[in-house]
Amino acid sequence: MAEIISGYHYDIGGREVYEDRVNIQSIVTPGRLNLLVAVVADGVGGENKGERASQTAIDTLFQYLRSSTETDVPTLLINAVQAANQRVHPITRETGGASSTMAVAAVHEGHKLYIANVGDSRIYLCRDQALTQLSLDHTYANVMPWQGQISPDEARLSPRAEALMRAIGPRPEVPVDIGFYVNMTDPQVAHGRGLSGLPLREGDSILVCSDGLTKVSSRTGTPFTTPEEIVRVLNTQEGEKAARSLISFALGRNADDNVSAAVIQMPDLARHKRAQRPYFIIGGATVTILLVAAVIVYFLLQNQGRQQAFLSATATAEAISANVVGTSAAVSADEASALAAAVTGTAEAAATQTAVVAAYTPTSTPTQTPTATPRPTLIPNQIGVFFGAGEPVPFPLADSITTESEFVQLSLNNDVSTIEEDAVIFAQPDTQIMFENVTSDSAAEAGISLILYEGGDIFVETGDYKNGADISPIEDTRVSFLVSGSCMSVQYDPDGGTIAVACYDGDCRYRAEERDELTPLTRGNLLRYDVLERQPVETRRIAASDAAYYQNILLRSSAGRSVYNQCILPLFPPTPTPTATVTKTRVPTATPASSSGGDSSPSKPTSTPVPKPTSTKTASGSASLAVLPGLGAVGLTTFWLGLGAVLGLVLVADHPLGRKRP
Repeated sequence: MAEIISGYHYDIGGREVYEDRVNIQSIVTPGRLNLLVAVVADGVGGENKGERASQTAIDTLFQYLRSSTETDVPTLLINAVQAANQRVHPITRETGGASSTMAVAAVHEGHKLYIANVGDSRIYLCRDQALTQLSLDHTYANVMPWQGQISPDEARLSPRAEALMRAIGPRPEVPVDIGFYVNMTDPQVAHGRGLSGLPLREGDSILVCSDGLTKVSSRTGTPFTTPEEIVRVLNTQEGEKAARSLISFALGRNADDNVSAAVIQMPDLARHKRAQRPYFIIGGATVTILLVAAVIVYFLLQNQGRQQAFLSATATAEAISANVVGTSAAVSADEASALAAAVTGTAEAAATQTAVVAAYTPTSTPTQTPTATPRPTLIPNQIGVFFGAGEPVPFPLADSITTESEFVQLSLNNDVSTIEEDAVIFAQPDTQIMFENVTSDSAAEAGISLILYEGGDIFVETGDYKNGADISPIEDTRVSFLVSGSCMSVQYDPDGGTIAVACYDGDCRYRAEERDELTPLTRGNLLRYDVLERQPVETRRIAASDAAYYQNILLRSSAGRSVYNQCILPLFPPTPTPTATVTKTRVPTATPASSSGGDSSPSKPTSTPVPKPTSTKTASGSASLAVLPGLGAVGLTTFWLGLGAVLGLVLVADHPLGRKRP
């Protein structure tokens, strides 16, 4: 069986903070379930850390899936979402409202779909040119009738109809919906369908998305991305490219929310053919125009003098051909999303937004994360493993570790049950580290103490180690830099003179002596510290180049991508990539168009005038005249029109617009 295609993409849209989270992973569970899982979580809370809730929800979901021995897929999904809710619930209480939606689509053994849903992120099936919403939004309009409190009509007409009634985090437990809602709203019937799963067919596409992709614009009254656009994209494009194209429609209509989309697609040999059909229709139009122009040429030769009239008509035909062929080149399958964005105004919308740096948008998001390599069982005195080019290798406490030519990832967790989430350290080549102490006897006391040697370059994410990581330079271990709760980068220059520490998230502090009070380092700031003088040299905002540098490091591994979303992304959210506007040159007409003084829209491109023919016969003209057969007017006209009609009908018939839709 051919490989399933998957991919995802996201954009901050019209918000100041990216609170969505999206991911796709291939997992073989301890219970021997082979799953491809796509999940979207839409954080709620704004300044109350909605992004923290959504990231925690997704991380917990995948952690549960990778550790569960459950052998029933619906039960596994319900329990995994419940586990995510239990981890987010304390965050909701701590922040005063941060929560998240969660929509999960899981394909089992490559052929059967199961889903789980809490909130109003959606799961769609695209099959046979039709789009069907499988999940049902947990809004007031839908949930209240289930509870028997009001009628469906009363709920639908209520001012609170769109209010969210279920989310991850607000309560210790949340009802997880696994139902397939197709042509009905009965939760009991939908639940029964969900237990059985949905067998997938060749060519099926599953879309999991946040509401920012499909909700109705308050400005225009139309969806940011229409069902017809979703069907067209999923039937002609695949994986990440399809997700990017869908999001481009929403951005082109000035989406007022974060936009995230994950796509899982069954193999379809016809998908690529459908993507090429625009070539055929435009090519057919080109041939037809040229043939009609040739007929016009013939009659001009007959009525206005062969040589001069032929040259004039030929120049006109060439100009028409150049315009149509130019349009054909613009509408390639690789640029379909760019054209869609240009039509809906993405280029103008992107130009008005505040750009951070184009480099912050990941350029090579993997379409499918491979199953994590099993880590070896640690023995006493071993505190973690490091991942490089080969298999994960355990490392002991108090031993110096030196990275070689390859980037490595060090995961710390000495198998104590209180630590669920590893601390992860991403080290660049030629970095030497020694772990002095790793404490995880209890969740409250868990912490890491390490020494960084000259020339070292690391990015630290502290995971469940509540006391964080305490990092000291080898030159003077009395100087220390502490991060707890999240992420910090540390660069120790090769000469041992200064150390640069950037606080990407969490509680960051530093001190020059062990007995000194810890001095806070503000999130988003970089401190350059003179190790020998034991004093700060510079404090500034983290530069764009610094964030881009660590982005390239983090995006090399699945754990790094999760850290990137949590740490760098909130500070430097991705911005819509400016889309080149496709400009079409106007076909020259016999009568010049007059400009309107009252038209405030951008002026149309001015067509390039066709040079007036001269009386001198050109080589091209001679060759063209030479190929005209000595036929009469009726015979030549019939020949050209017949050939054009046949080619045009064949090419148009092959295009979806020329066939009856199923």
